[in-house]
Amino acid sequence: MVERRKYVRFRASFLFKFKNHAPNGAQGVVKDVSMSGLRVVLDKSVELDSNSQLNFYLLLPSQTFEISGETVWVDIFDNRKEAGIHFTNIADSYKEDIYNYISKYYREELVHKWWQS
Repeated sequence: MVERRKYVRFRASFLFKFKNHAPNGAQGVVKDVSMSGLRVVLDKSVELDSNSQLNFYLLLPSQTFEISGETVWVDIFDNRKEAGIHFTNIADSYKEDIYNYISKYYREELVHKWWQS
């Protein structure tokens, strides 16, 4: 399979919450993240299609980032839904903060990706 991603994805887990979507703002968990997007795990009941425009929050322990994105793909499993989201509006400072979070709390993932061939 040919890799089409421009940036390396890092496995990191933190909360994701829709800004204006579903009752009380549906939420999920980030499964992996890169400088251009992320993969999230959501409850199967969350209505989400490919090419949906989204406004959401990434909830790190000490910071919350408001970001816009577009769903690139959606996969439905027995008890969950996963979606790939491409960032359409994210501040460069947020990217730096996310990278710093990964390097602090997921150091082994960063080292592993660095030394991959």
